[in-house]
Amino acid sequence: MLVVAVVAILSLMMVGSIPEPAALAVEEAPPKEEGPPGAPEVELVEWVGQSYLPAGYFMFESLQRVCERITTASGEHLELTVEPGGELCPAGEEFDQVHEGNIDFAVSPFLIWTGKFPAAGLFTTRAGGMSPMEKYSWFISGGAELAQEMIAGYNVQLIPGGGQLEPAEIFLHSNEPINEPADLKGLKIRAVGDAAEILSRMGAGTVLMPSEVIHKNMERGVIDAFEYSTATLNWAMSFQEVAEYVYVSECRWPHTFNPFLVNKTRWDELPDDLKIIVEDVNKAEAISYYSELRASDIEHLQMFRDYGCVVQPLSGEVEQAFVGLANEYYDEKAADDPFFAEVLESQRDFQGDNPNPDVAEGLGSILDKLVMAYGYRTGEGVQGWTVYNPEWAVAHPDWKTLITLYMGRGYWLNVSQVCDLTYGANTYHLDAGWNLISWLGW
Repeated sequence: MLVVAVVAILSLMMVGSIPEPAALAVEEAPPKEEGPPGAPEVELVEWVGQSYLPAGYFMFESLQRVCERITTASGEHLELTVEPGGELCPAGEEFDQVHEGNIDFAVSPFLIWTGKFPAAGLFTTRAGGMSPMEKYSWFISGGAELAQEMIAGYNVQLIPGGGQLEPAEIFLHSNEPINEPADLKGLKIRAVGDAAEILSRMGAGTVLMPSEVIHKNMERGVIDAFEYSTATLNWAMSFQEVAEYVYVSECRWPHTFNPFLVNKTRWDELPDDLKIIVEDVNKAEAISYYSELRASDIEHLQMFRDYGCVVQPLSGEVEQAFVGLANEYYDEKAADDPFFAEVLESQRDFQGDNPNPDVAEGLGSILDKLVMAYGYRTGEGVQGWTVYNPEWAVAHPDWKTLITLYMGRGYWLNVSQVCDLTYGANTYHLDAGWNLISWLGW
């Protein structure tokens, strides 16, 4: 029976009684659209760069975000890859490596370029200087042009607004209370850079030591106080364990700004549309990065409080004294370096009234009533005394020993009648005769 059934089925197929399956309809692909005749293909541009810090730091993660967003925003026509510090070249040598074309881009602190450019530190921060947002606004409004002028001759392009903006650092961690300037005298303080010079002028005994031994030396009493970084990083260093007091002020280190730099040859080769993407992504990340770190610092300051540390603002008296000496220090450096002076003046003009004006400028509103002005500081003028008389300024300019009014210093002014001395937003009500004022002080 099985054989019969098979024969029957085959017979039916041969005579066409079982219909053949219908042919599958195949749609033809639409014709490929072609660009206008002669339109060039968009080439993939690949850049490789390095952070100055290793993986795991906020700074490296920020640069990773910049690379990812530029790659995405460009439709993957510009592909950026970043390596941690030390992977492509020794950490800290990024500027030279970008110049030589060994890496295409980097974020590198201005501060470590001071061996080449003495004014470089002013672009990172300035004691007693601008707030973070003021500094960033200054940089994109002309500061970047000065920085580019500074590095002229190197094959490096700075991106205006590109880089990493960071909040103010803690003024000091201390095991001794600091309520007035005199409290700093004799304190053994770990400090570096400009802060070390300024604190030493306030009478502190400053010492330089690696960050890795701060904790141990505080435990052993080798030092009484120290400066290091932001609340977030200081907590990560376990400094809450070794210092009772945390003094908060922007005056020592108001901010940090580290620029995004590109090999200039590579930058000049880049089409304008991709340049705009690089600039805009960097500007957006600078603000986002700052906001992230600021929120983290607020959180970590509370953690210091919860741990039992005394967290408090630095007294106005100490702050004013520190800023006054900082301005003197920068004026001294500016006197020896015209470009340093140009950058310093640009920052002060952007920020507002120069806190350390020439005496004639500062006392300009009362020059017609001013009889005499005196200042005093050990080592200056004649036995510490400096003098200014408006009438001598022309007749005997060599008698003028009071040249500059310094923020926080006291001055004796003799005026012929009751009057108001005004400078910027500051007003001093003066009586006829002698008056003692603190210039832009407390």
